[in-house]
Amino acid sequence: TNVGRPREAIELARRILDRPDSSGRARVYSFSALTIALAITGRFDAALAEAQRGFPLALEMREEMPITGGGIVLGSCVAWFLGGAFPTLEQTVGVLYQRSAELGDPFLGLWAHMLARSALIRGRLAEAERYAAEAVALLRLHDPALALPWALAVLAQVAELRPGREMVAHEFLRWQRNQNLPAVGCREHARDAVERLAEV
Repeated sequence: TNVGRPREAIELARRILDRPDSSGRARVYSFSALTIALAITGRFDAALAEAQRGFPLALEMREEMPITGGGIVLGSCVAWFLGGAFPTLEQTVGVLYQRSAELGDPFLGLWAHMLARSALIRGRLAEAERYAAEAVALLRLHDPALALPWALAVLAQVAELRPGREMVAHEFLRWQRNQNLPAVGCREHARDAVERLAEV
């Protein structure tokens, strides 16, 4: 789905899921791809139904594949976002954001981005800017869903909608690009970046 062929992803995932000899690993990956592909092609109810089917298997395999089920969660979030279910999205992603912050897992930047997009579309611009800045900083370190361009777009949209913030966003991004990035998953860098944005 990341290469822009969701319909092919749906067909392939369903073929794998229909085969009784498919491994648990292959099935979890297929549920992830299927959920995301259905969501981005507008079949929100179908995406959420496949997520419900896939979650139990992902939980069974969490010791062997601790973060692979994240694709199923991401597909659900995309379905809620595109389907307009923002309260459900924010409640669920808020919990995931806090958990990722505690564990230091690689999805923290992605959850920050989802919260930024929801806040933007609901008109909470200061909150959107804060989450978008954190998302940009984190996704420059690790971007498991190739979401950095979208996070940059949210920051640019906020700058357009908040008078006087255009140069702030520009200066923040210029400053952030010039930093020496620490190890992947270092949230301190992201926090420093957000504090920098708040200062200018």
